[in-house]
Amino acid sequence: MLTKQDLRTEIRHRRGNKQQEDQQMAQLLLASPLVANARLVFAFVPLPSEVDITPLLDTFPIALPRCGNEGGMEFYALGKNWRGQGKRQELGVWEPTGGQLVHPDEGSVMLVPGIAFDRQGFRLGRGGGYYDRYLARFPHLATIGVCHSWQLVEQVPHEAHDMPVEHLIAGSWIK
Repeated sequence: MLTKQDLRTEIRHRRGNKQQEDQQMAQLLLASPLVANARLVFAFVPLPSEVDITPLLDTFPIALPRCGNEGGMEFYALGKNWRGQGKRQELGVWEPTGGQLVHPDEGSVMLVPGIAFDRQGFRLGRGGGYYDRYLARFPHLATIGVCHSWQLVEQVPHEAHDMPVEHLIAGSWIK
Protein backbone atom coordinates (compact mmCIF):
# COMPACT_ATOMS: atom_id res chain seq x y z
CA MET A 1 0.00 0.00 0.00
CA LEU A 2 1.18 3.53 -0.78
CA THR A 3 2.07 5.91 2.02
CA LYS A 4 -0.11 8.98 2.50
CA GLN A 5 2.55 11.20 0.92
CA ASP A 6 3.01 8.84 -2.06
CA LEU A 7 -0.76 8.78 -2.60
CA ARG A 8 -0.92 12.61 -2.49
CA THR A 9 1.76 12.73 -5.19
CA GLU A 10 0.01 10.12 -7.35
CA ILE A 11 -3.39 11.85 -7.15
CA ARG A 12 -1.90 15.22 -8.14
CA HIS A 13 -0.83 13.64 -11.44
CA ARG A 14 -4.28 12.23 -12.24
CA ARG A 15 -6.71 14.30 -14.26
CA GLY A 16 -10.19 14.02 -15.65
CA ASN A 17 -12.96 16.30 -16.92
CA LYS A 18 -13.13 18.57 -13.85
CA GLN A 19 -15.70 21.02 -15.22
CA GLN A 20 -18.14 18.29 -16.25
CA GLU A 21 -17.80 16.44 -12.96
CA ASP A 22 -18.10 19.65 -10.94
CA GLN A 23 -21.43 20.44 -12.64
CA GLN A 24 -22.70 16.88 -12.22
CA MET A 25 -21.70 16.74 -8.56
CA ALA A 26 -23.23 20.13 -7.80
CA GLN A 27 -26.52 18.82 -9.21
CA LEU A 28 -26.25 15.62 -7.14
CA LEU A 29 -25.55 17.64 -3.99
CA LEU A 30 -28.36 20.10 -4.70
CA ALA A 31 -30.76 17.14 -5.07
CA SER A 32 -29.47 15.31 -1.99
CA PRO A 33 -32.10 15.14 0.79
CA LEU A 34 -29.29 15.45 3.36
CA VAL A 35 -28.28 18.81 1.91
CA ALA A 36 -31.75 20.03 0.88
CA ASN A 37 -33.20 19.35 4.35
CA ALA A 38 -30.24 20.65 6.35
CA ARG A 39 -30.75 23.66 8.58
CA LEU A 40 -27.07 24.47 8.13
CA VAL A 41 -24.52 23.13 5.62
CA PHE A 42 -20.97 23.02 6.95
CA ALA A 43 -19.01 23.51 3.74
CA PHE A 44 -15.70 24.78 2.34
CA VAL A 45 -14.56 27.16 -0.36
CA PRO A 46 -12.81 24.85 -2.84
CA LEU A 47 -9.19 25.02 -3.85
CA PRO A 48 -8.57 24.64 -7.61
CA SER A 49 -7.99 20.87 -7.25
CA GLU A 50 -11.21 20.32 -5.25
CA VAL A 51 -14.79 19.88 -6.40
CA ASP A 52 -16.36 23.27 -7.13
CA ILE A 53 -19.26 23.39 -4.68
CA THR A 54 -19.73 27.18 -4.89
CA PRO A 55 -23.26 26.85 -6.39
CA LEU A 56 -24.32 25.34 -3.05
CA LEU A 57 -22.69 28.13 -1.07
CA ASP A 58 -25.05 30.58 -2.72
CA THR A 59 -28.12 28.37 -2.22
CA PHE A 60 -28.15 27.02 1.34
CA PRO A 61 -27.48 28.46 4.80
CA ILE A 62 -23.76 27.77 5.24
CA ALA A 63 -20.97 27.72 7.76
CA LEU A 64 -17.35 27.86 6.59
CA PRO A 65 -14.17 26.79 8.43
CA ARG A 66 -11.45 28.86 10.00
CA CYS A 67 -8.32 27.03 11.15
CA GLY A 68 -6.41 28.01 14.25
CA ASN A 69 -2.68 28.05 14.88
CA GLU A 70 -2.80 25.00 17.14
CA GLY A 71 -4.56 22.60 14.76
CA GLY A 72 -8.11 23.48 15.71
CA MET A 73 -10.89 24.32 13.30
CA GLU A 74 -14.17 26.16 13.90
CA PHE A 75 -17.06 27.00 11.60
CA TYR A 76 -18.72 30.38 11.16
CA ALA A 77 -22.24 30.90 9.82
CA LEU A 78 -22.30 33.34 6.93
CA GLY A 79 -25.09 34.83 4.87
CA LYS A 80 -25.48 34.98 1.11
CA ASN A 81 -22.79 37.68 1.08
CA TRP A 82 -20.19 35.13 2.20
CA ARG A 83 -17.62 36.24 -0.39
CA GLY A 84 -17.30 39.63 1.29
CA GLN A 85 -16.78 38.07 4.71
CA GLY A 86 -13.44 36.34 4.25
CA LYS A 87 -10.15 36.10 2.41
CA ARG A 88 -7.58 33.63 1.06
CA GLN A 89 -4.86 32.75 3.54
CA GLU A 90 -1.19 32.19 2.68
CA LEU A 91 -1.75 28.58 1.51
CA GLY A 92 -4.68 29.63 -0.68
CA VAL A 93 -7.39 28.42 1.68
CA TRP A 94 -10.36 30.79 1.92
CA GLU A 95 -11.40 31.50 5.53
CA PRO A 96 -14.14 33.68 6.99
CA THR A 97 -13.10 36.84 8.78
CA GLY A 98 -16.62 37.40 10.12
CA GLY A 99 -19.72 35.41 10.84
CA GLN A 100 -21.09 33.74 13.95
CA LEU A 101 -19.33 30.75 15.54
CA VAL A 102 -21.64 27.72 15.24
CA HIS A 103 -21.58 24.05 16.15
CA PRO A 104 -23.42 21.29 14.31
CA ASP A 105 -26.72 19.86 15.52
CA GLU A 106 -29.09 17.16 14.23
CA GLY A 107 -30.15 19.44 11.37
CA SER A 108 -26.60 19.93 10.07
CA VAL A 109 -24.61 18.24 7.34
CA MET A 110 -20.93 18.66 6.51
CA LEU A 111 -19.38 18.56 3.04
CA VAL A 112 -15.82 17.29 3.39
CA PRO A 113 -13.06 17.87 0.81
CA GLY A 114 -10.14 15.55 0.26
CA ILE A 115 -7.25 14.73 -2.01
CA ALA A 116 -8.49 11.12 -2.17
CA PHE A 117 -11.22 8.92 -0.69
CA ASP A 118 -11.82 5.19 -0.65
CA ARG A 119 -15.18 3.42 -0.79
CA GLN A 120 -15.18 2.96 3.00
CA GLY A 121 -15.20 6.74 3.39
CA PHE A 122 -11.63 7.21 4.59
CA ARG A 123 -10.09 10.37 3.21
CA LEU A 124 -6.65 11.65 2.50
CA GLY A 125 -6.42 15.31 3.39
CA ARG A 126 -3.58 17.76 3.18
CA GLY A 127 -1.94 16.40 6.31
CA GLY A 128 -2.99 18.86 8.99
CA GLY A 129 -5.66 16.67 10.64
CA TYR A 130 -8.13 19.55 10.99
CA TYR A 131 -11.17 17.65 9.72
CA ASP A 132 -10.32 14.50 11.71
CA ARG A 133 -10.09 16.48 14.96
CA TYR A 134 -13.29 18.38 14.20
CA LEU A 135 -15.26 15.25 13.31
CA ALA A 136 -14.00 13.50 16.45
CA ARG A 137 -15.62 16.32 18.45
CA PHE A 138 -18.95 15.88 16.63
CA PRO A 139 -19.23 12.14 15.81
CA HIS A 140 -22.96 12.28 15.04
CA LEU A 141 -22.61 14.98 12.37
CA ALA A 142 -23.82 13.73 8.97
CA THR A 143 -20.91 13.90 6.54
CA ILE A 144 -20.63 13.79 2.76
CA GLY A 145 -17.18 13.48 1.22
CA VAL A 146 -16.85 15.08 -2.20
CA CYS A 147 -14.15 14.29 -4.74
CA HIS A 148 -13.65 13.73 -8.43
CA SER A 149 -13.79 10.22 -9.90
CA TRP A 150 -10.00 10.12 -10.33
CA GLN A 151 -9.63 10.85 -6.59
CA LEU A 152 -11.47 7.65 -5.63
CA VAL A 153 -8.87 4.98 -4.76
CA GLU A 154 -8.95 1.36 -3.66
CA GLN A 155 -7.64 2.12 -0.17
CA VAL A 156 -6.57 5.23 1.70
CA PRO A 157 -3.95 4.52 4.35
CA HIS A 158 -5.53 5.41 7.67
CA GLU A 159 -4.79 5.38 11.36
CA ALA A 160 -7.00 5.02 14.43
CA HIS A 161 -7.60 8.79 14.66
CA ASP A 162 -8.69 9.15 11.00
CA MET A 163 -12.44 9.76 10.73
CA PRO A 164 -14.28 8.33 7.70
CA VAL A 165 -17.17 10.17 6.08
CA GLU A 166 -20.62 8.61 6.18
CA HIS A 167 -21.55 9.33 2.55
CA LEU A 168 -19.41 9.94 -0.51
CA ILE A 169 -19.91 11.43 -3.96
CA ALA A 170 -17.02 10.76 -6.30
CA GLY A 171 -17.95 11.84 -9.80
CA SER A 172 -21.12 9.86 -10.43
CA TRP A 173 -20.30 7.21 -7.79
CA ILE A 174 -22.39 7.60 -4.63
CA LYS A 175 -22.10 5.83 -1.29
